[in-house]
This record gives sequence, C-alpha cells and structure tokens, in this order.
Amino acid sequence: MPNRNFFSIEELNQAIRELRDRVNRRLFRKREGSRASQFAVLDKPALNPLPAERFDLSQWSRARVNIDYHIVFDTNYYSVPYNLAMGEARHRLGGNVVRDVRSQSLQR
Repeated sequence: MPNRNFFSIEELNQAIRELRDRVNRRLFRKREGSRASQFAVLDKPALNPLPAERFDLSQWSRARVNIDYHIVFDTNYYSVPYNLAMGEARHRLGGNVVRDVRSQSLQR
C-alpha cells in the first residue's frame, strides 16, 4: 500500500479490510491453520448476542446539597441547580446526572 493514494474514507477502509483479511488468512508458521481458522473453531462458537440494554457502569448515592449548591462525591465537588440548595440529591458518577430526591431530572 505504499505509493497508493486514497481520496475517500470508504476507499481507505476497503483497503484496510483487504489487508486485514489477507493477514487473517495467512498460515501460521509453527501451528496448524490461520487466525481466521482459529477464530472459526475456538471463538465464534462461544460468541453470544449483545444484550438488549446497554451496560450502566454508574454508582448511585445520595448527598446533602450544601448552601453553595455543591455536593461531594468521591472527594470531588459537583455543582447542582440552585433550587436544590440545602436539600438532598440523588446522583450517579459516570452519567453526569443529578436527580432531586423528588425525582426531578437535572444535568450537571
């Protein structure tokens, strides 16, 4: 591919696919088969479909909103809307979402 020019991202992606397939079909030197054959035998049968819902890697907790409109979570300060001052908020780390205990949804 040295001396080859690409004029669109689709063209470049097609060239990458061709090279990837060539590398995957290349036979191993010290083992039987190729990357593609090993994938077909070992990995493909073990694959499962993706879950219907996205995985949510968040930590939810409750915090007292200080008079300066901030909550403390994991030694970090996060500002919240003024109408939550001196109240209690439920928040999650990872989604940048703060929810009022009264279930009003708010963004950070």
